[in-house]
Amino acid sequence: MFSGIVEAIGKVVRTALPKVEIQVPKNWKNIHVGESISVDGVCLTVVKWQDTRITFDVVDETEKKTTLGNLNAGSVVNLERSLQPNARIGGHFVAGHIDGVGKIYRRAKQRVQEILEIETPDGLDAYMAPKGSVAVDGVSLTLGPVGSKSFTVYLIPHTVQNTTLGAKKVGEKVNIETDILAKYVVQYLKNR
Repeated sequence: MFSGIVEAIGKVVRTALPKVEIQVPKNWKNIHVGESISVDGVCLTVVKWQDTRITFDVVDETEKKTTLGNLNAGSVVNLERSLQPNARIGGHFVAGHIDGVGKIYRRAKQRVQEILEIETPDGLDAYMAPKGSVAVDGVSLTLGPVGSKSFTVYLIPHTVQNTTLGAKKVGEKVNIETDILAKYVVQYLKNR
């Protein structure tokens, strides 16, 4: 379980799927084999840790259903270690289970904020409501307007500077995880 508050940006050193090796900051210590780490919003398990490099396995399903299959050496990714039971949750509960891949449809700057409009994969709009939560490439964001084909989020300068979303361009794909609570509510209502 994660909070969607990105802790670092990592750099892909090598990809030879199913293995992906990522360079992490020097201050990341005590990484354990078997630990879960969010990589661009995808929950992955550490299979090897050496100095500042972490290796993960990316299974076929993850490769097909997320943007991780498009990673190359030099790609940058958002990283977050899993929550500790006594941690503050600055974002929202993020499971690291991607619901779909969206595409940045529009990007605009308005005063200090950046506006991203993202095309919504079919059916995900049912789990989104204005002022609700969504994770985009693992970043916890508040939803602005939501339509049947797209949704809007607003990036503050801190998010632009400290996550990979600051460099994303129109046409680029992003991992989307809808709010876990919305999923449970919709599922409950479907089964009534």
